[in-house]
Amino acid sequence: MPSIRSTVRRRGVSLRGRGGGPAAEPERVKVQRLLAELEAQKEQCQAQNERLVELQKNLTRQLLDVQEAERRHIARELHDQLGQLLTALKLSLRTSAVQSLDNARGDLERAQALVGDLTARVRDMSLDLRPSVLDDLGLLPALLWHFDRYTEQNRVRVTFKHAGIEGRRFQQEIETAAYRIVQEALNNVARHAGVNDATVRVWARGSRLFVQVEDPGKGFDPVSAFTGVNSRGLTGMRERANLLGGDLAVESAMGAGTRLTADLVFGR
Repeated sequence: MPSIRSTVRRRGVSLRGRGGGPAAEPERVKVQRLLAELEAQKEQCQAQNERLVELQKNLTRQLLDVQEAERRHIARELHDQLGQLLTALKLSLRTSAVQSLDNARGDLERAQALVGDLTARVRDMSLDLRPSVLDDLGLLPALLWHFDRYTEQNRVRVTFKHAGIEGRRFQQEIETAAYRIVQEALNNVARHAGVNDATVRVWARGSRLFVQVEDPGKGFDPVSAFTGVNSRGLTGMRERANLLGGDLAVESAMGAGTRLTADLVFGR
């Protein structure tokens, strides 16, 4: 970084007066003011750089937390669901191996049912990780498929309203972000809102795609929710929107329901 004195010389401000003598008092004041301004700018740049470094550390930490949470979820699903089914299947096959053919028939039928259940669980886990309909058909069909599955699993009805997205494909990152925001917001409704219905709105206007999820449930304090230890869901949704040039707004209060609105910029 060039010295402040050399910067002053480049800007054409002399530190000496006419004839080589000391600078006149008004000019000395100007120089001092310029030096102070440059010093302040230097301090501001240093402070901004420190904030950016700290922000990068926080984002990296949050990314690692999300990755670990996802790994714990997958490990728990494998252990609690697939592991138990495989154990039961193993016992059924072992029992049938030491019985007569007639007696083993019931164990083999149970084993066949367990294999079918196991196949269904693997399919469900695969769909949770990445539904193929999102890649193959786009955002609207993927959301309609998700709402049917979500209602069947959680007994929460979804009223869906949309405009400007029918028969339309968006960039992959836009479709993924919109789908994941809706998915996470509805998961929060099922876990925390205590209601039997929710409303989802998705509409495109100009170069922006808007996603809104609303419920008439318990509500919460958004400030506390974003700063709390369990804020990864909301923080993750906001970061998805920010990465695409948009933002996430949360309107809620205790006992007054929740409205979450994300806007995503496409075509950049």
